[in-house]
Amino acid sequence: MQTISTYNYIKELPVSAFILNSQFEIEEYSRHLLVEFIPGKSDLYGVHIAEAIPFLPSLFFSTINDCMVYKTEDHNDAVQYVNDKDAIQWVKWRIKPVLENNQTVNLFIYLEEVSEHKQMQDFFTRVEEVALVGGWQLNIKTKELIWTESTKKIHEVPPSYKPSLKTGIKFYKEGPQRERIQQLVDNAVKYGVSYNEELIIITAKGNEKWVRAKGETDFVNGECIRLFGTFQDIDKEKRAELEMSKAASRLEIATTSGRIGIWEYDLRTDAVVWDRNMFTLFGINPKSFTNNFKHWVDSLHPEDRPRVLKEVDLAIRGVKEYNSEYRIIAKYNKIRTLKAQGTVLRDGKGEPYKMIGTNWDITEIRQNEARLQKLLKLTTNQKDSLLNFAHIVSHNLRSHSSNISMLSHFISGDNSTQEDLEEYLDMLQQSSSHLNETLLHLNEVIQISTDDSQKIKQIPIKESLDIVLESLKDQLKNANTILKNNINEKAKVAAIQPYLESVLLNLISNAVRYKRPDKNLELTIDFYKDKDESRISIKDNGLGINLPRHKKKIFGMYKTFHDHPEARGVGLFISKNQMQSMNGDISVDSKPNKGSTFILTFYNDLS
Repeated sequence: MQTISTYNYIKELPVSAFILNSQFEIEEYSRHLLVEFIPGKSDLYGVHIAEAIPFLPSLFFSTINDCMVYKTEDHNDAVQYVNDKDAIQWVKWRIKPVLENNQTVNLFIYLEEVSEHKQMQDFFTRVEEVALVGGWQLNIKTKELIWTESTKKIHEVPPSYKPSLKTGIKFYKEGPQRERIQQLVDNAVKYGVSYNEELIIITAKGNEKWVRAKGETDFVNGECIRLFGTFQDIDKEKRAELEMSKAASRLEIATTSGRIGIWEYDLRTDAVVWDRNMFTLFGINPKSFTNNFKHWVDSLHPEDRPRVLKEVDLAIRGVKEYNSEYRIIAKYNKIRTLKAQGTVLRDGKGEPYKMIGTNWDITEIRQNEARLQKLLKLTTNQKDSLLNFAHIVSHNLRSHSSNISMLSHFISGDNSTQEDLEEYLDMLQQSSSHLNETLLHLNEVIQISTDDSQKIKQIPIKESLDIVLESLKDQLKNANTILKNNINEKAKVAAIQPYLESVLLNLISNAVRYKRPDKNLELTIDFYKDKDESRISIKDNGLGINLPRHKKKIFGMYKTFHDHPEARGVGLFISKNQMQSMNGDISVDSKPNKGSTFILTFYNDLS
């Protein structure tokens, strides 16, 4: 079995990196060092750094001496020097000491030739100084947006193109980039906050491009009247910066330890090499690992396997970088979610020969996101319930109280006959009865929303269903019900038993109440269960509901859909609230004169 050592890893790095011992002699180096700095040399093992690369700036040599003596790290973004061909160049470095017994035994050094980047940076600075960048202006009053010719060229639109604020913002890449520019513009207009931001646009020709967007404001009498600024194409510079950042990250991964696994995949031999963290992530004993690609493939979750293999293939073919997320079946059949990133190494002919990369565990992050989504859904549902509640309080109660007030006024009047008074008293009694009924309904809803004493647990469905069917025995008999009860003894759902029985009672009694008068009631009750959810289905052949007309209000309070003397429009609203209190849901599929099927969904995870 093989494991990765830092030395072996440095040799393959696509950046210039090397290790010095305490005598400033090179112990290990990347092949890229020769290509980038000293292409004429082939073997640097044991060679003093001053002899290997003598033309590096004197500041570098004094710095490595200080790092060795004082055990400190150092980094420098750009230092000028003259190379062995008398050309003026710029070099960037990072130096990190390795200590043993509080003494420096090695220096890890990363060098990068940044002359092209430095020259490009100077070029863009000079361009900006003489205003050779695109300009733009937005009239806040008229909403007129003006672009200069350079700005239109950056966006790859014709000279005749007339932009607007809406179309201008749409050029920014959808998602965080577009949201950010919208926020910057809003803050500028509202508060006069200027901005200078690097963002991504998608040009009219579909090209993704990094730009620098700058904005300033003009305010008159405390009101923004004009927004203006510059627009600069920084695509090449930004991509070079991102590439340097990637190289620095790979070196950091190679030289530090942590909870990140490092792997290699030899494309020619199908051999896989892991470091210790990889074995921990996958829960695999290193002694049982066969060091081949298939062993890794077998550990992938079957549902993710085809996608991940396709992503590896696309990376090898150079279509896209390897940046993946997948689930694995780890020790004791536990499912973990890993993030993976990798780079494909290619030979002088451009042929891929190896992949190197990293893995880290993001299981808890994804679990927390799932919990947050559940909480968000529950909060949204509770908000809807509060809106219904507010509607009832403001409308229904006011209506009843107005009736009582008006009738009281009539009764206390001097012009009422005895017959009028009797009629008014009868009407007053009816209004009082309706008010009491409304208050009872509201009280029931409030109890569901505020009762935190009930705990969700696994409830046998048949036990609750039998209680409901027994209580409705006479009604079901009178409806000549043909009952198909497919619930067995083992079927359970995560629920609160009183709520479960209440929901079942409401739906089955509704099936009896709204049966077709020309047909016997056919009632079918089924149970389905998968990995995450359990569902109870209650199907009837009754009057049904016109969903295109009523779907949005079907679970609203006091919403009725048939002319029936017992229709109150409360049962489905309360059932909806009870299901939400159990972290579940209720849905319906129905057609007029065909019947209805209500689905009760329960999440298997009690948390």
